[in-house]
This record gives sequence, C-alpha cells and structure tokens, in this order.
Amino acid sequence: EVVRRGSGVIKPLQRHSAQGVAVLTLRGDGFYDHLRKKQVPATALEEYVRSCQVDHEDVLMAEEVIFRPGSSDLPSIEWKVYCFGGEVGFMVEADRGSNKRDRRVLQLRYRDYSSFRAPWVRGYRKVFTMPNAVHSERLIEFAETYATATGADFVRVDLYEDERGPVFGELTPHPSAGYSHINYLGRELDRHFGEMWERAEVRLMSNGLDRVSGG
Repeated sequence: EVVRRGSGVIKPLQRHSAQGVAVLTLRGDGFYDHLRKKQVPATALEEYVRSCQVDHEDVLMAEEVIFRPGSSDLPSIEWKVYCFGGEVGFMVEADRGSNKRDRRVLQLRYRDYSSFRAPWVRGYRKVFTMPNAVHSERLIEFAETYATATGADFVRVDLYEDERGPVFGELTPHPSAGYSHINYLGRELDRHFGEMWERAEVRLMSNGLDRVSGG
C-alpha cells in the first residue's frame, strides 16, 4: 500500500509514542523515513520497520501521510492538544518531519498560541521558534469539539493539518501510555493545569447532577 501510494505511515498496533513508527515518502528509487532521517529501499520496507523497536509478532498497520500546507513532501506538524473538560489548556507542537538531521523540533503553546517552556524540554537538543498553525482558529475549534464530545474531564486530542484544514489523528486519555511519572510541566504550570482539571471535574459533575434532577 505504501509503495502504491508513494507515501505512508507504518506503525505497530500495540505500541505507544514513536516506537516502531516510520513516516515514509518516496524519494528517488526508495523511501525516506522522516523520523530517523534514513533512506530505505522499497523492497525492504517491512524488514526496516521491524528493525525499529518492533517485534516480529507485532501486527503492522499503514496510515495516510498528511502533508503540511504548502508542501507536497514534508509531513504535517503534529499538534498534541491537552484539553480539560472540553477546554484547551496547552498544546505541544512537534515537527517530526523536519529535515534537520540531528534535532527534534517542538514548541509548547497556550490556547492563544503564546509559547512557554517546561523542564523536560531541556532533554531536546534545541527548541526552535516555530510558526503558528495555518488554520489556527479551526484547529482549536476541532480540538475542543472532539474533547467535549468525549464527556471526559481530560483528554489529549492529536491533530494534523493540510491545505484543507485540521485533520483528526487520535484521542489519548493517558499520554505517554501512562508510564511517565515525572513532573512533566514544572511546579507552577502543573498547579495551573491541575486547577483546570479540577474545574473540569466539578463542571462535568454539576452537569450530570442537573441531568439527573431535570434542572
């Protein structure tokens, strides 16, 4: 399917984060993996993917590559939107398809797209100033629509965008598969978003009681 389309994302079903994920586009007589910055022969795609943290018993799936606005080659920037009770708290903007060979590029943003820093960003080689989403207002609208529809006090909505607008990726109730126990944001930001979470819980509980009482 990837060879036929000339592009595709291959990933294992039972993994998380970027484990075993390959974002491939046709270049010359092979495919370029945007995550690992490697050229792969078209005849060795499965062997290559299984060498990237994938067991031989893992089931592989293929997804469409969403190309960023203004480019027919680079994958879309990924927007991980953290929502509390249907309201955007903050976003992680990740350029996993950057052509910069030795860097992963990301930026943290509030709902209004103003940027901020968190302690874990020091683990990256460098944080670049990145552009806002092309469809910035619609991206926020999409995220809050999906988050509200879940009825959950917290959910992360992963979005992409192409020339037409935002594209839905997935809903994640437990970022990092629930394995990360570090102080993800630092004390001040952790307190701020913890308060958002508490307000979301109260609001959703209040709405549930209104429905029960007929209010």
